[in-house]
Amino acid sequence: LYAQLLNLSFHLFGFSLFKAKLVGIGSWLILISSAALILLKKAGKETSTNPSMMIILMTCFLTTPLFLQAPLIIEIDNSILCLCILGLTWAVFSFLESGGILNATYVILLTCLSLWAKITTPLILIPLFVVFSFMVKSDLKRRGVLFGAILAGVLLFVLTWQGYCHLNGIKDVWEPVRYMVKSFHECSSGGRMQGLFRFSQTFIYFNLWTGIFTSILLACFAVFYLKKILASKEIH
Repeated sequence: LYAQLLNLSFHLFGFSLFKAKLVGIGSWLILISSAALILLKKAGKETSTNPSMMIILMTCFLTTPLFLQAPLIIEIDNSILCLCILGLTWAVFSFLESGGILNATYVILLTCLSLWAKITTPLILIPLFVVFSFMVKSDLKRRGVLFGAILAGVLLFVLTWQGYCHLNGIKDVWEPVRYMVKSFHECSSGGRMQGLFRFSQTFIYFNLWTGIFTSILLACFAVFYLKKILASKEIH
């Protein structure tokens, strides 16, 4: 997807370094607008939402290294991938909150689009979505529909990718899958380095990529939900 958008930019505006950055700049601007709209919509639904917390969340988002690099570096992760992942996350949260055929359709389409942006990152997020679905008030049927929608999105990606390869004469259809397996292999204990050291290095990369505030927020959320679970067990 990124290569096609880059090619489109060159066809429309000519070939230069700045024209190559237009995809990232465009994604960056849409990302800012989308994040702000999602936060405002969330604040509108929940009158008890603390405005200062919304400001803190937006500030953390706008100061992450990944976000700041988006308009400057010609790279998939810093541009369209962020936008696709934000859209997919919003779709999953919306479906768990409200359900509905439209939200399920968003999950299917944005799962497919995210995989077209990059095959590895969305697949890593799917287990996190599964865990999150058990952390919010959602019935078993809705969780089942969510998992089915994600699976349908993955299937749609496979079908559209095979169609793309057929139309463009690409014989090695499964190269992205090999890339995915290799990436997961090298980023785990089975890669060039083993065990805890490799995972520690990946955690450091994660903080350099997203900023330390992300890890702090994740830790805070984990503590909050752990306390909530323990409190509910004490009541019962």
